[in-house]
Amino acid sequence: MPEETIAGWAADSRSLFVYRSDRFPLAIYRFDFLSGQRKKVKEVLSKEPLGLSRPVWVRISPDAKYIAYSYQYRISELYLVTGLK
Repeated sequence: MPEETIAGWAADSRSLFVYRSDRFPLAIYRFDFLSGQRKKVKEVLSKEPLGLSRPVWVRISPDAKYIAYSYQYRISELYLVTGLK
């Protein structure tokens, strides 16, 4: 799919690990490009969801045992001021 990003090759050399950076929790799928089949292999949820914007990048080992990823956070504060003249 065009909105998916590649996270790495699978050990079988005929599958790719892919993910969408606009979905939470982050789901990583194994996509077999010969058969067209897709299977969810991992789901990653940040331990600190407050301010979570999106994953910046994801890499997965060929055996799907190890995942490295980073998230982008956006935290801001809103102040309400009353009575100013």
